[in-house]
Amino acid sequence: QFTLKTEQYANHLALYIDAPAELDLSTMYIRLHEAAIAVNEYELKIDGDVTLDDSIPMNIAVQVKDWQIAPLLTLLPASITGSLKDIDVDGVLSLDATANGIYAEHQMPLVDAHVLLQKGKGSYAGIPYTLSKIALDADAHLDMNVPARSMVTVNKLHAQTLDSEVDLKGSIKDVLNTMQTSAHVAL
Repeated sequence: QFTLKTEQYANHLALYIDAPAELDLSTMYIRLHEAAIAVNEYELKIDGDVTLDDSIPMNIAVQVKDWQIAPLLTLLPASITGSLKDIDVDGVLSLDATANGIYAEHQMPLVDAHVLLQKGKGSYAGIPYTLSKIALDADAHLDMNVPARSMVTVNKLHAQTLDSEVDLKGSIKDVLNTMQTSAHVAL
């Protein structure tokens, strides 16, 4: 059990760490070789290198595969899940992401991610409809240094409610700022 002040962050968790690494303490260089960290059945794979310095050069790849969302949310502390009490979501999430560049006070690495959501469903207490059969295939490119270069490409988004279905594909440019959207929607 892990509690900080009055907030409980963990209770009865299985933690697994397998982190083959190369270390060079003279340069503070760390190279992870297909490292895996798991909390219960949720495994995160990490591969790449980092140099710990005032500025932190990094080339990291992260992967999660087939994370079931509803039970994952039960691992979050009440301060977060309390704001989600009227929302019911589930689905299977996979993610492949990279962070390349320098992390420093005034500089951030570029982040590229491919997100897949399958078997998704969601509802909100204030709306009498449930979205089901949600499937998402999207790519994100996030540039915190020049936010206007950040964009999300929705390769495919499908959802169903009652007897209606919607399919969407498109892009959101300048996603961290003005969010210029271009989309093709089929009902």
